[in-house]
Amino acid sequence: MAAASARLDAAMLREGAARTDFYPSVTLNGQLGWQADPASKIGRGSSGFWSLMPSVDIPIFDGDRREAQLEVARSRIDLAGAEWRKVVINAFREVEVTLFDIKELEDEVKLAERVLEAVSQRLENAQKRFAAGVADEREVVIATRDLA
Repeated sequence: MAAASARLDAAMLREGAARTDFYPSVTLNGQLGWQADPASKIGRGSSGFWSLMPSVDIPIFDGDRREAQLEVARSRIDLAGAEWRKVVINAFREVEVTLFDIKELEDEVKLAERVLEAVSQRLENAQKRFAAGVADEREVVIATRDLA
């Protein structure tokens, strides 16, 4: 579930990045240093240099490409959203199945408790009947075996 949520967040961020491509961008690169011809002049800066390189990107002639990239990013958001919903629905289904299984197990435990109570009562009755001389020992042995 966390992975699906992360994919949705990433798709939304990519859509934001695609939207920012519609704005002009300015880049400024620079270098600064010195160069020494013979090794003995290292550190004295015999000839210094610098360069400054500006660049401007204005989205005038490639608007269709940027529109297509934005549309792709929006489609990925839709796809990631659908995956996230699928994951959430599956999680709810798994919880529902687990709750149903727990309910069935509770019913089985209650039934087993009632059977145990009935068999215990049968053994008690067989022992009383045997003590009164109404039943034979076989009935007590069978009731004892059933309880085990």
